[in-house]
Amino acid sequence: MANGTRLNTGIGGDLIQDEDIRTGQGVGGGTKVPVSKIYIGSLDRSDGPVSQENPFPVYAQRLEELFVKQNKILVMILMALDNTVNEDDLDELEDS
Repeated sequence: MANGTRLNTGIGGDLIQDEDIRTGQGVGGGTKVPVSKIYIGSLDRSDGPVSQENPFPVYAQRLEELFVKQNKILVMILMALDNTVNEDDLDELEDS
């Protein structure tokens, strides 16, 4: 069997992606399984499926922003538990 299946072949239908999976140890007896993969790219463009060679993009800048916010919250909690926090300290942390 070949990968891919043409729908409505008589009228030039769409080609859907599927893969042939062999069942058991023998040759043949395979089945077609629909392919579901995450593809990268903008609208109407494909830069290919996510793989080890084509990793899913993650923006470190956004992660850094989240870590900074979490650290500020942690500092506020620790200061409150230590009873060393005052209104001015909290205002400074919130503004930064």
